Amino acid sequence: RRSCWQGLPEVELIARSREALCSTIDMPYTPAEYLFEAEAMQVEHSEATWHRGGKPCKICLGSRAQPGDWAKYRKTCPKTLETAEKLLASFRDQ
Repeated sequence: RRSCWQGLPEVELIARSREALCSTIDMPYTPAEYLFEAEAMQVEHSEATWHRGGKPCKICLGSRAQPGDWAKYRKTCPKTLETAEKLLASFRDQ
């Protein structure tokens, strides 16, 4: 059984851990909806995306010290941001 960390762990703990960050949330949208937003991000914010042939598209929204830090992406990927914010809120003390 894999243990889950309580709250948002320190960077050093993440860097040295042999296990993945453990948290579970319900995904409120379909995979197709997230894919659509990822493709839109490639067009609107190419600096935040990358794609390797045969691999899923990846998005890096950058750090989020304040809720407004991701505001520039809200128009392009509102469902992705909603889900990411739901995951962040699932951690204790968030």
